Amino acid sequence: MLGAAQERRVLILLSHIKAADAARGLTAPLKEIAAAPLCLLTIMTTSPEPSSSRPLVIVVDDDGAVRNSRKFSLEIEGFAVRTYSDGQELLNRGDASAGSCLIIDHNLPGISGLETIARLREEHVNVPAILITSHPTLATTQNARQAHVPIVEKPFLENALIDEVRAALKRRDDGIDRAAQT
Repeated sequence: MLGAAQERRVLILLSHIKAADAARGLTAPLKEIAAAPLCLLTIMTTSPEPSSSRPLVIVVDDDGAVRNSRKFSLEIEGFAVRTYSDGQELLNRGDASAGSCLIIDHNLPGISGLETIARLREEHVNVPAILITSHPTLATTQNARQAHVPIVEKPFLENALIDEVRAALKRRDDGIDRAAQT
């Protein structure tokens, strides 16, 4: 039997999935979740460790449903998450250096994801960054490579984004600079 807080978490998860699917134009019913409630409840009843010991992932995306869905997915994986709706909001807050990793959409209103990363680096904020985009142009790919920023293409395949976050954190913890890898 679920408690009220756990039921609320399940409903939040379902609404995030439904919103993210709707944003991608998907309208199929959530058969997988309905067919596997024990798996879902196991995920939802796991108590996260205190946020001070979890790596902070900063997510920047102008789509609120996608932003919230990413936040939820990352929290399930054990990360603390802070979200922003665009690059300028992140720059204005001035707290990007507190992050362990930055996930940023390339196509943002105002300044692009790559331009936001460049401005952060000008301010000596060298948090590992991951650029997300669908169908990157050759110029975007080249610019990301020059900035030593990996691209994860949308839609994500399985755990591609989570795997890239973990790889970025490992490189950071091992003291490996992406610039030295190329």
